[in-house]
Amino acid sequence: VHSACGENHCGLANFSQEQLKEIVTILDAAGFQIHSHCLGDAAVTMVLDAVEAARSANGSTQQHIIAHVQLLRSRDTPRFKALNVGVTMSPFWNFMNVSNVCNERLGSPRKWHQYPCKEIFDSGATLGFGSDWPVSSINPLAGIEVAVTRCALSTPHPTAG
Repeated sequence: VHSACGENHCGLANFSQEQLKEIVTILDAAGFQIHSHCLGDAAVTMVLDAVEAARSANGSTQQHIIAHVQLLRSRDTPRFKALNVGVTMSPFWNFMNVSNVCNERLGSPRKWHQYPCKEIFDSGATLGFGSDWPVSSINPLAGIEVAVTRCALSTPHPTAG
């Protein structure tokens, strides 16, 4: 996470930024599709920076993927399309996290900007959904409902008027 949440904890990265750039550049040059899992906004920025370094070094255009993207800095949103990085989300988790401990740590207003499906979709980036089953609902309609309404399932929704 770009700024500390809760007990000054910003999450854990598996690689330094320089290590990640090197790994992604090597794999990209070999034609591999990179599929990263990122929850926090800092992790998303790290992967986008690594893909940008790979694009610069290799001139490649194949699509890479970032899964989850629970948090995102708005200034990183246009980078997905520009770098041809797609996003796969499990929007049902937005409903699952409504009363989750991570909301307490994120605080307002950040907790209301989790899983920014519409922001990514509106940017023109490739956006796909998955269920993340068996740790969440296997029903794809439940995920779509949460993505569209950003409300708990079966919550009455205001009608467009």
